[in-house]
Amino acid sequence: MTNGVVRTFDQVAPVYDSVLPFFETAARGFAGVVEPQAGARVLDLGCGTGAATAELLARGCDVVAVDASTAMVERLRATYPTVDAHVMDAAALDLPDAAFDVVVATFVLHLLDDPAAAAREARRVLRPGGQFAFAMPGPHVDPSIPLDETIRLFAEYTKYLPPGGSMGAPFDEPAVLAEAGFTEVQERHYTFEVAVPDGNAFWQFTLTHGTRKFVDDLPAERRSQFEDEIRALSAFTMTRTVWVYSGLAPGI
Repeated sequence: MTNGVVRTFDQVAPVYDSVLPFFETAARGFAGVVEPQAGARVLDLGCGTGAATAELLARGCDVVAVDASTAMVERLRATYPTVDAHVMDAAALDLPDAAFDVVVATFVLHLLDDPAAAAREARRVLRPGGQFAFAMPGPHVDPSIPLDETIRLFAEYTKYLPPGGSMGAPFDEPAVLAEAGFTEVQERHYTFEVAVPDGNAFWQFTLTHGTRKFVDDLPAERRSQFEDEIRALSAFTMTRTVWVYSGLAPGI
């Protein structure tokens, strides 16, 4: 993960997921797909402030949480003092081999410089038969549910970003899992909704997570125009589709 991405997450950590319950809602859906069992030892990779950690704890899991952002880890520790949390590089985990039953990562791998290295590390720290599952933002799949106006606005303003602007890059998720040695690779998805009271709330939400870097990287004039268009929105329902990729560590 680049220093610029880490700085953005350090910057937003105090207010992360505090305006709209986006990540906690997404984490509930993710846990419902992955279904970790009570008593499982789980590594939350790129834990942020603990949205997935909270769901894992609620399901009776023993959680270790790691993130590259010091500010994120500090906030998670304050909220969940019993969780073993560390500042750590997902591509070079300072953790023993075969130590976990499950490794999860929500909205993380596309932000990394080398997602393949993170997948290899996930396999290394998993016990034989253990599951690695990660969530990714992805395309909408239900044409009966209309997309909200923010999708169009982000797509429109992407053309104004400088080369390498914003954060995140696509990669071949199933291939990364297969190349890391995972078996029974699966691709699943779920959709969730969050009510947004107005454009002002969505603008504030935008500044409280990784999309802050999208805003910061826009030229000043375009940034002002983008803000004006977002703030002008009326109440709407934000609908997002999350894609979950998973595989099992071989050996049993």
